[in-house]
Amino acid sequence: MRQSGSAFTLQMLTVSSQQRAISFVNARLNPQRFALYRMQRNGRVLFVVVYGLFDSREEAQNIAASLPASFGNITPWPRPLRQIQDAIRPALQQ
Repeated sequence: MRQSGSAFTLQMLTVSSQQRAISFVNARLNPQRFALYRMQRNGRVLFVVVYGLFDSREEAQNIAASLPASFGNITPWPRPLRQIQDAIRPALQQ
């Protein structure tokens, strides 16, 4: 929540199990580049894994295109931190 809302990250995975999200992160090289957050959607708690912090959408897209095969069969997409911050706020209030 301290990062600028104008920065970007790559959303990698959204799952309903916190353990599955943690396992995904722990199976990657450089797990410190990942972050995990909890959000609610349609009354369900979801866990989202994001990767990196980038100054622009273009930079995030370039990194997404160059991720190694070890990331698995996923399609990451750039997300503005502002959207993520907005998604996190309701979960923090519970």
